[in-house]
Amino acid sequence: MVSRSFEQPLPLARRIQIRMHYWICAWCRRYEQQLKLLHDALHKHPLPDDSAPGPKLSDNARERMKQALRESGE
Repeated sequence: MVSRSFEQPLPLARRIQIRMHYWICAWCRRYEQQLKLLHDALHKHPLPDDSAPGPKLSDNARERMKQALRESGE
């Protein structure tokens, strides 16, 4: 529920239940603090856009990787 609350607002009754639970559960309070730190860090330092062009593998390198994967799966 805590993770979901970062994505969408929770109903009032659920938020109250969570807060009451925090009074007795230090682990969940700590978990929420950790999630908040991660959430804030990701918003301050977003990941690079995956659609941005980057270095491409050569056809030779791609084939060597495929061959290595085939051999390791046998």
